Amino acid sequence: MELLLDSHTLLWALYNEAVLPRSLASILRDPENSLFISEASVWELSDKVGKRRLSLAGNSVSQFVADIEAFGTMLLPIELADILASVVLPAHHGDPSDRLFIAQARARNLVLVSKDSDIAKYEVAVLWK
Repeated sequence: MELLLDSHTLLWALYNEAVLPRSLASILRDPENSLFISEASVWELSDKVGKRRLSLAGNSVSQFVADIEAFGTMLLPIELADILASVVLPAHHGDPSDRLFIAQARARNLVLVSKDSDIAKYEVAVLWK
């Protein structure tokens, strides 16, 4: 399975796996599955780490990035087509990052791993179990 992790999913998978449903944690650890994270997640979360607003991930941006790399995720670049697709999505969700994740997942046939119930309002495969 090819999975795109929402920012909160990435954080919990890295630093607080007990918050994730057990079956989901198992899916994320399964080497048969490919895990992707958007460049937008790295940017958003690194900014919070650098400003010391994300204690779960510590205070070092370089350590946070090293943790992401060690987890085995592949970085998903943001393309102009992703941006354009995200801005024309219905306004079910107010967060532009989440709309970007939806657009990226749809364009690449990825399953979006997110607890956010608003994401299910879009035509995108979502996993949270």
